[in-house]
Amino acid sequence: MTKSSHSIISDEVDDDEGVSHASSDEVNDDLQAKKETLEDDEATDLIRQFNKMGRCKKSFLEIRHKHHSPTKAHLNDDTYVCPSVFVACAASQNLARTYPSDSDVGKAAWKANVAEIRSNSRATLVAVDWYYSIDDIVTSIEGVPEEFREIQVVTAPYELFSSNHRNIIPASVILDVAHINVYDDSDLTPKWIAFDHYFTRATFTLSTPPQIVFETTSSRCPVCRQRYDPIYDNQIFCQGCKNWFHVGCIEESPEERPQQPDDTLLGLVLAAPVMRGLACPFGKENEYLSSGSPVAYRDRHWLLTGAGLLVNLAMEGEMAHDEELPVDWMVSVMGEGWTEDERVSTARNYEVQLRESQEKMHHFLCPCCNSLM
Repeated sequence: MTKSSHSIISDEVDDDEGVSHASSDEVNDDLQAKKETLEDDEATDLIRQFNKMGRCKKSFLEIRHKHHSPTKAHLNDDTYVCPSVFVACAASQNLARTYPSDSDVGKAAWKANVAEIRSNSRATLVAVDWYYSIDDIVTSIEGVPEEFREIQVVTAPYELFSSNHRNIIPASVILDVAHINVYDDSDLTPKWIAFDHYFTRATFTLSTPPQIVFETTSSRCPVCRQRYDPIYDNQIFCQGCKNWFHVGCIEESPEERPQQPDDTLLGLVLAAPVMRGLACPFGKENEYLSSGSPVAYRDRHWLLTGAGLLVNLAMEGEMAHDEELPVDWMVSVMGEGWTEDERVSTARNYEVQLRESQEKMHHFLCPCCNSLM
């Protein structure tokens, strides 16, 4: 994937008279060089137009759709961008108009944050900062450190990296507003993020050498020093030393976890440890091994971000002598981009997971502060 320029040119380039005397590889190299030159010229022209617009700045741009009313993308909003910005402008505009916002556009589109919008009577141009996937970084950026490949191993399928890579693009290639959650993976109480929702917890910097900086430097398990892998890990939070530990890095305590007499969801939440991870939950090991894929358990897991925010809500309810969680608790703990059906389904599956795990779960002993978890 190349985001270094935003040309609206055809892939076809007329051959020079002498091309027929060269090998096919030389022809392809020559055509590619010409195409890159034209793309660079186009990118330079967009920058020139953007600078000429000067004070003609806007706080939002209107994105028109074929199937429903327009939406607005404001400054600092995340957006989906047409991946075919190298095709004819008319085709890009047509594509932008035919994608409804509730389609799968996000899977194919590039993602970018709106940094600045400028406009005049002829055009609207947008300065965007691109998001990268880890595969984009490793395969398309020269000179990446070996550490990036280690990060690649613990990166979730819908995880993105914000970047300092800024380009100027026509407003017509912005398809829709996107919901990309910012996740501090050392935090106990982040909003819930769905398995198939985009999120970012690190920044990619185009520099020499390139760098990836996580939102926090304390997100490694204190025992194995490995980062949290949302897909293949289960982690448990210690309230004593405020660290996340891989379940495989700590020992079970001989002390049984008492059965919670309160069978309400509030009681179940208070009785369970704070855990996170989409890997195999307790009591499902045999089924997990036979399936060979954690994706099969997207409806039976400890959530990508953990339930710390829900635990806090339950503790507030306990102190207020409430008998149940607030009616709107799902809205309180789930981040942006959730549909009502997703909220209800996730809440129902999480409650089932809590009930199933009650008989199988033991206390764990924290290796750092000896607290029971």
